[in-house]
Parts: sequence; structure tokens; C-alpha cells
Amino acid sequence: MTRVAIGLVIDIADGLREQVAQYLSSLVPHMLNVLRNEKRKQDTKLAAIQSLASVSCYASQSFCQFYLVEYLTLLQQAADVSTKDAEFQNDPDTLDYLKELRASLIEAYSQITLGVQDSNSHAQFMPYVPKLFEFLYAATFLEKT
Repeated sequence: MTRVAIGLVIDIADGLREQVAQYLSSLVPHMLNVLRNEKRKQDTKLAAIQSLASVSCYASQSFCQFYLVEYLTLLQQAADVSTKDAEFQNDPDTLDYLKELRASLIEAYSQITLGVQDSNSHAQFMPYVPKLFEFLYAATFLEKT
């Protein structure tokens, strides 16, 4: 059920575009809770990352003002996990998930960057840039192997 709701958030954001900003307080906290919840399925978390990335791009001003720091913190935690391939060499399902997670994170960071530019929220974004580059470097290295 949660997965369907997340899909609807993506559809709503895509349909309303900038007007989705008026619904952020109803949508975003639930998506952030999905990311925080360790019991949620992996595919549900991937969908939540994608959903929040869409919302952050369409409603950049409001999203960056109220949710950017928390979302970046959660993405940073996910990025740290996504590059731990060595710990799961005997678990092909987890390795596949980590690869999908890296791809979702790269897409999310791309959309967030656009939102940060549009909303002039560079000061909030800058503390996360060093870890973002560490993640991109590690992800690139992992994809070569």
C-alpha cells in the first residue's frame, strides 16, 4: 500500500509541477518517515527517494526551506550504505539493491542540485557537497569492478 501511495506522490508532483508546493507539508513528512523506517522494504525506499527528488525539483523554494537538510542527511546515510559492496559479496540480491540505490541517489542528487540552484539554497547544500563527491567517487569505482 505504501508503494502505491509513493507512486501517487510522484504522479501528483509530475502533474502539478510547481503547484505541488502547497501540499508539501502533507506529503514530504510521510516520505521522509519511509526513508527513516528500517522495516520498510528496499523497493519502497527507492521509490521514496525518487518521489522526494521529484518534489524537491518542482517545489524547490519550499522544499529547500523546510526539508532539504533532513533529506540530504538521509541521502548521505543511504549513500554510505550503498557503497558497502564488499560486505555483501555473497548476497547477490543485496548487491543488486545497492546498485539500484546508487543509481537512485545519483538521480536524486541531480534533481536536488537543480532545486538548490532555483531556490538559491546553496548555503544549506554546501556542507553536504564533500560527502556527495566522496559518494560519487566510490560509486564510480564500484561500477567499474
